[in-house]
Amino acid sequence: MRGNRRRRTGGEEQMGLMLLILAGAAAAVLAVRTAARQEGFLQAAVNGLFGLAALLAVNLSSRYTGVGLGFNVFNGLVAGILGAPGVVLLLLAQWVLM
Repeated sequence: MRGNRRRRTGGEEQMGLMLLILAGAAAAVLAVRTAARQEGFLQAAVNGLFGLAALLAVNLSSRYTGVGLGFNVFNGLVAGILGAPGVVLLLLAQWVLM
């Protein structure tokens, strides 16, 4: 029964992707508008961006240092929520567990 599924055409795939992007953009706009009313949102957003930048810097320098972290959902969430100290925490956890 594997072959009985109907294949999507190129136009259907593009339409689905466009709807997904539109829904994601609408959700992001609503989240930003809601969170912008609360104090500290900008500081938390900047802290999260610094954490993701630190994770990217660790991954880009891994070729030269030999120390690297995989960019996956868990590491991204830790770096995004805790910021640069979260990346240091991930590096220390990797060092202890190795």
